[in-house]
Amino acid sequence: MLTAATVSCSAPKLLKKGVVAAFGTLIFAAGAYGAVIAKHYNHQLDGHVACNPPALILAEAAYYAHDQGQTQLADKLLRTSVSLYPATTDDAFVAAATNDIGLGLAEQGQAQQAQPFLEKALAIRLKIYGADNRWVNTSLRDVFYNSRSVGETRTAIPAIAAVVNDFAKKESNNSEFYIEASEALAALWDGSGRKSEAERLLIANIERSEIVYGTNNGATAAQQVWLAALRLERGEKAEAPDAEQVLLRTIANLGEDNPEACPFMQILGRYYGALGASENAGYWLLATVEATKDSSVDERPRLCKCYYLLSKVYFHDHQYLNAQNIAEQLYSIELKRTGRETEETARIQHLLGEDLLAQSKYPEATKHFDSAYKTRLALLGESNPLTLASKWGTGEIGSIEAPQAPGIRGDGTGPGFMSRFPFAAAAQQKNHKE
Repeated sequence: MLTAATVSCSAPKLLKKGVVAAFGTLIFAAGAYGAVIAKHYNHQLDGHVACNPPALILAEAAYYAHDQGQTQLADKLLRTSVSLYPATTDDAFVAAATNDIGLGLAEQGQAQQAQPFLEKALAIRLKIYGADNRWVNTSLRDVFYNSRSVGETRTAIPAIAAVVNDFAKKESNNSEFYIEASEALAALWDGSGRKSEAERLLIANIERSEIVYGTNNGATAAQQVWLAALRLERGEKAEAPDAEQVLLRTIANLGEDNPEACPFMQILGRYYGALGASENAGYWLLATVEATKDSSVDERPRLCKCYYLLSKVYFHDHQYLNAQNIAEQLYSIELKRTGRETEETARIQHLLGEDLLAQSKYPEATKHFDSAYKTRLALLGESNPLTLASKWGTGEIGSIEAPQAPGIRGDGTGPGFMSRFPFAAAAQQKNHKE
């Protein structure tokens, strides 16, 4: 592991690889100069010395190549720069370059291929810096956001759980980064059917948020409303009237057309839907859809979540055909976005099964439940409550009186954070009045 102390360089080994001979050509093609100073990467090292000038030069050339739209060349340069280090090296530069490889792949629409690079960068940074660090926080956001684009959480959950567990070991853990990491993990658990884990984490995180942000802050209130929605979806009695009012004031202060208000409006829509207040739920979910149009980040995962929740609102309002139509459109959008069956497409397939079952269209419903079951079995495992819910649909659909499996109506989603964690981020907005 590199420290603030000096680190030895092994130039002879680099010469043996013939790397130096390739530098001039690669850097010239990238539109940079051979003597470039690695400004982009040096600021990410936080005192950890990267004593490998050739690697830094290649990485900086990749940065310039990316700026010029040469994404494939940038990827090649970055991979070459990382290859100059041993595969097991825990190095700040390796983490930064590896993370950029992942981001570059995601930018090219290869989110699935990007995920391992982003998770590796997070693991290295966590080992070097510890959880309470800005670069760990940056990597955590990248891992979380990309996992939502991929539509799978299997590898993201342990990667982010490692950060949360590292925070839990510290005596003083009332950190904004801890709150964000816990939000991310709770959202992944929520979306993958592990509702009890999500609830447990939210309860602790709400207490932490009250200390850091205060009780009348949107970041705290959003988690309280989220917790209430989770319990309502499980069939329990739950309300959060005070937090609901705080969220309404937060949205009013930010403006309904402000993308920063999207996570607050979305979780409010989910909460109203769980309460059975269909009109209010529809209003806030559609308001979220409208506000995402002006967002500077890719909001397609959020849009899919909103349409999913809207379909559930129609279902609970007994408008089963409308619910089916939205779900069918959503499935096409999600499948086109990810290119394969994922946890998200399985969620929609299960929803379609419910919509069709309510219309007594049993063969069609069986088809969708079966598809959801097979995908969930492969991705989540046989014992996951979401897998069991879809299995019930495939086995017992012939009887309207069939018992309801745990979680079959509790297939909701988390607040759907995007490239940043907005509940916490919004607490820092200057125009956010408490």
